[in-house]
Amino acid sequence: MKFQKHDPHPFLQSSIDKLWTLKSDDPTSQYSARSYPDGCVTIIFNYGDPINLTIDDRPIRQAPETAYLYGNVTRYFQFDLQGTIDLISINFKPGKVFPLLNLPLNEFTNLGWDCRDLSAEIGDELFSKLGELSSDNARIQQLENWLLGKYACELLHDPITNFVTGQISLTHGNLNIESLADKSGISLRQLERKFRQQVGISPKSLGNIIRFRRIQDLLKSSAKQSLLHIAYDHGYFDHAHLTRDFKKFAGVTPSYFSQYLPYF
Repeated sequence: MKFQKHDPHPFLQSSIDKLWTLKSDDPTSQYSARSYPDGCVTIIFNYGDPINLTIDDRPIRQAPETAYLYGNVTRYFQFDLQGTIDLISINFKPGKVFPLLNLPLNEFTNLGWDCRDLSAEIGDELFSKLGELSSDNARIQQLENWLLGKYACELLHDPITNFVTGQISLTHGNLNIESLADKSGISLRQLERKFRQQVGISPKSLGNIIRFRRIQDLLKSSAKQSLLHIAYDHGYFDHAHLTRDFKKFAGVTPSYFSQYLPYF
């Protein structure tokens, strides 16, 4: 089993959160992992056997040799692979996949969708071009060239969505969304509508997920902090409040997560 993270092209780093490949030619391979909400919309190009996922207690079976879009998830999910494994995964930062599809992303929250039904350019043309290449590095370069062309020549990101998602990320979700809407020059309702369309979830939900991501990092950091200290630093009333919120996203308590679960 070969897993490799790839650093996105510098121009794409404002749009891409993660870019990775996973490959095994052994038909008896098995791989299972738990993944957590991260505020990203993901496209997975699968050139191997089917992927089995469970999102929000709902099983999703991705067809073999297809590209799939996974919308924002609001709680942990499980994915299981068996057989030939050959994946390219690209996680788009909040709001950054919308210009590629121009579809309301709230319709894909906690769902997986065959890209052939959404975009022939991605689901058919790009998928085929990547599949013709033999090495992961060549595929990544081809994928990045396609994205560079899109983002540089054809697409404009929404400045308000850019500003708000940037502020949420910068503050790790610890900010007042209503005041942020005022700074953006639109009403809270307009901002929420824009977010549901372009991000897939509300600004408040994104803020909670970004805060959860920050706490994951702290729990897995070598510089250990007490849960009470983390709670107060991130706007929670107390340790119990943090634990309830964390368990909603991760399915386990912060203490259990920090000791036993891997963090991808």
